[in-house]
Amino acid sequence: MKNIINTSFLLICTLLFLTACSSDDSNSVEELKKFSIVVKGQDKSGTLTDYSSFTYSVYNQNTSESIKGNLDQKGLATIELQVGNYDFNLESPEIGFGFLGNVSINKSESIVIDIELVKPTYQGLIISELFTSGEGAEDEYGEYVELADQYVVIYNNSDKVKYLDGLSYGITEHWNKFPYNATTQQAMDEKSVLAAIVYTFPGTGTDYPIAPGQEVVLARSARDFSEKGKNKAAADLSGADFEIVMPSNDTDNPKVPNMIVNGTTHADMLGYGVGYSPAFLFRQQGDLKSFLSENSIVVESMYGSKPVFKIPVDIIVDGVETGQVNQVKYKSLLNEIDRGYVTVSDTGTREVYVRRIKQNQSSRKVYMDTNNSSEDFEIRVGQRNFPAK
Repeated sequence: MKNIINTSFLLICTLLFLTACSSDDSNSVEELKKFSIVVKGQDKSGTLTDYSSFTYSVYNQNTSESIKGNLDQKGLATIELQVGNYDFNLESPEIGFGFLGNVSINKSESIVIDIELVKPTYQGLIISELFTSGEGAEDEYGEYVELADQYVVIYNNSDKVKYLDGLSYGITEHWNKFPYNATTQQAMDEKSVLAAIVYTFPGTGTDYPIAPGQEVVLARSARDFSEKGKNKAAADLSGADFEIVMPSNDTDNPKVPNMIVNGTTHADMLGYGVGYSPAFLFRQQGDLKSFLSENSIVVESMYGSKPVFKIPVDIIVDGVETGQVNQVKYKSLLNEIDRGYVTVSDTGTREVYVRRIKQNQSSRKVYMDTNNSSEDFEIRVGQRNFPAK
């Protein structure tokens, strides 16, 4: 009798084991199974008749792998995808783009992506260079950190005189390596960006002209972080055109005009070391303080409660989606501002976001400005010096 019971027990265990294996194998097979996906670009305006110049890129959020190819003349492409979450991107340089993110694939289907037509622009004020990933400059607190010798270069890419007066520099509240929270998602749905930091150029309207082909340097602090060349890893920013001065612990260079500080997090900065809070420029006509007050939202952060500012996309002049390699998962800037992104490898690397030159004219450079930083920007190792004259 005992042998019969033992034999029965072993038989049951074997059946359970085989069933479990079968279930695991079934799940594994389901995960490896590929579904036929038809990618379709759609121009609702009816302008496009030939989509063959468009490329597609399908990014697998689960594996970080991408599939790339071209649409046919009718805007179609058929690919095979495994179960997973994907981002779909369509693009034809200087013609248009389309993006559809966080698409769950678990069956064969058609994915329709609306294409927005764009025109390249070489007019207006742009961010031509941004440095946030320093290696070790001593800041005003006596600490060697990557934030100390940050700077941004603003360039007049047009053929007409522009004015910096009232132009604001901001960085996003959202970090593009994290999913959107409800507040950020609502702002984006309303075609707005939440700014964690806002610095504004002073002036009454025409006090600070910037000529065609001229660049202006905004420094976190206008001082010589290189210590007269002794610290090769740090920049000399003593000749910057503008600087940010906080109420306490900041050194004020009397020869350099100060930015108006409208909002900040816990310190003055132009961005985090690896750029996951992208930078942008905007200009609000009228009373900026009233505008920011009316568009202020209190949010909770690791630094406690703080106000952020809702900036509509139609007043944003320029922006660049920066971040860290393989960490840009949820873009902080709307595609109307920047439909791509550019990344550094890590903080402390002295990598600089630099805009590519489109053409050299007799009197000035013209930088690429297609609202796609994946194409418009590149990375250079080593920041520039801007010494006092």
